[in-house]
Parts: sequence; C-alpha cells; structure tokens
Amino acid sequence: MRALILLACLLACGATPAQEYQCGQAGAKIKPAKPEVITLNREARKTPAFYAHVGRYVIFFKPEDVLEAARARERYWTENNFPAYARQQAGFIASLSADLPLKEHADFYKYSLRDKFYKPAAEGVIDLLLEQGRASVGEWQHFDDALDSDRADAKFILRASTFSGSEETSREYCAADGTVLFGALYVIN
Repeated sequence: MRALILLACLLACGATPAQEYQCGQAGAKIKPAKPEVITLNREARKTPAFYAHVGRYVIFFKPEDVLEAARARERYWTENNFPAYARQQAGFIASLSADLPLKEHADFYKYSLRDKFYKPAAEGVIDLLLEQGRASVGEWQHFDDALDSDRADAKFILRASTFSGSEETSREYCAADGTVLFGALYVIN
C-alpha cells in the first residue's frame, strides 16, 4: 500500500526548453522515463473554472471535474484506511461546494489559505486531473491570440515519471517546451 504525498512544483522549476519532448528539470540526478503525451480536453477555460497559475502558464479545471476528482481522492483515503486524510478531503470538498457555481475563474489555491490541509488535497486533485487530461493549459500572454492558438490553449502536455524498481516515485507534468507545470512525489508505505 502506498500513501500519496504531493510536493507541488507550481512554478517554472528551472526546466530547459524541450527538443523532441523532454520533460523535467535539467541535470536531474535520476532521469525520468521517456515522457508520455497526454491529450487535453481543452474545454475548461470556456466557462468559469478553477485555475492554478504557473509562471507564464495557467492551468484551468472545470468545477465538476474538480469535485469528481476530489470525491475520488476521498474514496481512496477511505478505502485505504486513512480516516484523517478522508476527513480533510471531505472538508475540502465542502469548501469547494460552498463556492459553486463559480461566477468567474477562481484561484484553486485560495482554499489552502483557509486550511493548511487543503493544499495537499488540491494537489492530489491537480495530479489526478492532469493525468486524465481534464484541463486546459495556456500561456496567459497568448489568451485570445488568433495567430497562435496552441500557445493560448495547448493540445497536450507531457508526463515524465521516475521509478524505484516497478514503483513510481515521482512524476512531472510539462508544457511542450519542457517547462514543469506540476510535480508529484510519492511516498511508499
């Protein structure tokens, strides 16, 4: 059984520009596996959504996707006998639900200012939604850019994982240029 502990890397983590789709920090001691391409649904930004700001990138998530992922995380904690984490996740879900429906885009990390345990809850949701491609990712300077729509709303992101034996120990999600958007570290019990 493994417990998930996430360490966010929601800033440009010193990643170098990619050639042939590289993902992750330059000079990492442990090289990640070949990046996997994750196709994005590209719908999240069209209506009020939750967002996470990462350097020049903004990641948008549909509110209904966020709630569904948060509930899945709560079930995970319950089924794996982590009642404290399940209670924290339930509190996080209640806070999210109280703000719905959204009237405008909302900072997903505002909840971590309400309760310190909501930040890892939010990061678990981000990890799950990025893994599933249920996000819109774009460079904020290029929103509404008719000439370069892929920079405003990317078609895909990359995921690179590192392993210890057969166990995944960490993963990073990157933009096409290799910029790290989000990182997760897994602690195995």
